[in-house]
Amino acid sequence: MIALASNSNPPTPKVSANAVDVAVKTARAIGWSTGQQLAANFVTFAGYIVLARLLAPKDFGVFAFASVFLVLLQTFTDQGIPDAVVQRAQLDKSHLDTAFWFNMVISFGLAGSLWMAAPFAASLLHEPALGGILRWLTWMLPLSALGGIHQALLKRRMEYKIISIQGFVATVVSTATGVILAWNGFGILCLVGQQLANAACLTLVSWMATRWTPGFDCGRAELRELGSFSVHITTGGLLDFVNRRADDFLIGLFLGTTALGYYSLAYRLLLTFTRLISSPFNSVAFSAFSRLQDEPEERRRMFDRLVQLTAALAFPAFLGLAAVSPDLIHVVFGAQWLPSVPVLQILCFIGVLHSVVFLHGTLIRAAGRPGWQMLFTLGGALTNLIGFYFVVRFGMIYVALWYVVSAYLWLGVDLMLVRRILSHSTGKYLRGFLPSLMTGLCVSLGMLIVQGFLPGSLSFRSRLVAELMTGSLVLALLHAKILLNPRRALLASGLISKLS
Repeated sequence: MIALASNSNPPTPKVSANAVDVAVKTARAIGWSTGQQLAANFVTFAGYIVLARLLAPKDFGVFAFASVFLVLLQTFTDQGIPDAVVQRAQLDKSHLDTAFWFNMVISFGLAGSLWMAAPFAASLLHEPALGGILRWLTWMLPLSALGGIHQALLKRRMEYKIISIQGFVATVVSTATGVILAWNGFGILCLVGQQLANAACLTLVSWMATRWTPGFDCGRAELRELGSFSVHITTGGLLDFVNRRADDFLIGLFLGTTALGYYSLAYRLLLTFTRLISSPFNSVAFSAFSRLQDEPEERRRMFDRLVQLTAALAFPAFLGLAAVSPDLIHVVFGAQWLPSVPVLQILCFIGVLHSVVFLHGTLIRAAGRPGWQMLFTLGGALTNLIGFYFVVRFGMIYVALWYVVSAYLWLGVDLMLVRRILSHSTGKYLRGFLPSLMTGLCVSLGMLIVQGFLPGSLSFRSRLVAELMTGSLVLALLHAKILLNPRRALLASGLISKLS
């Protein structure tokens, strides 16, 4: 950090060349990832609005139920081995070849299993269309695996400019594919086409960007080395799947696909905001934390900065979203989606938590402790699964409530694991969130006050505009210093100190 010369200044702590390099690449990667997330989420959200007005909630429910099976199998190909490629300190060509062909073999085996199981899944839900949807989605598995190791190579090199560009291109192509198919009357198949187009585009661009062609220099020793790390990641991914998709499965099974359609819209909005806020930091953090494994103090500083910046975005965004969701859903998606409102308002409280604790999981994996995360996820998965099973009969609102309660019940364990890695004070760490929490409460309260004074005759669109303007004004007033001099504020926070 640049400072005026003074005899009273404390000596600047020595920073290694590796830490400086990681800090520079991390800052640049966050910039590219943030731009890509903003652009991609805007395109995706616009496309989703069009599809929500062309399709019925039942269509989204059927596709959400089909996605449960697809996401389950993708856990074996999209996680584990690719993450091991990113995390491993020393990587040879034989490791890459082994990882690629192992992933391809697994993906074709899983695709065949899903193809044969499709009729059973359709009979389970009494939805004949589900079988055909699942068989189309089987192609997602080999398509994703074909580019999985190439994606891992780009992350390992911290080539987030390329990753951001390819992600945006894939989003535009897939969204356009889905909208065109829906507009031409393909119904639920437009959602399938959208997913296939995204996977194909990502794979194609990944191959072009890495310019790496897999060979056949494979070996059992390399597979064992990669597998020793990836087995914990895959197991944790399976448990995380139960954590995040058991609600979809049980709602579809007990309440039907229409209820699942309403729930999936609320959850989709939750994911959109979560990815927009945390993904730029979370995707970059794994590579950065892995590079700083031998420099714990630098890793702790980077972790604190990323977490605080994420919280500063998450609290106002989610608490504000909870306040405006009735008018937002009505204006953007239409009155037919209003049953999603109470679910979305409840899920906003887990959105705040998820945006921050995503970085906790990233830190644990990068520290080479995937077993810890696996056990932690196992506890959360069991709590969610048991709770969902008992509350789903009361309706989707109770499922959302239990989802939030369960997450906060396990927060203490999560904080303990982070403390063991960073050796910091949990109390001081939590107190760091108070400014962001107060900002979020002020934004939400301002919106609710305006809602109370707006006349009932005012249109939903005008109400929404008034609420958003109020929230933006409150946020601007609270962050006036940052808006007037953003570079000075970032320097004060230490986020870009090494880049000055």
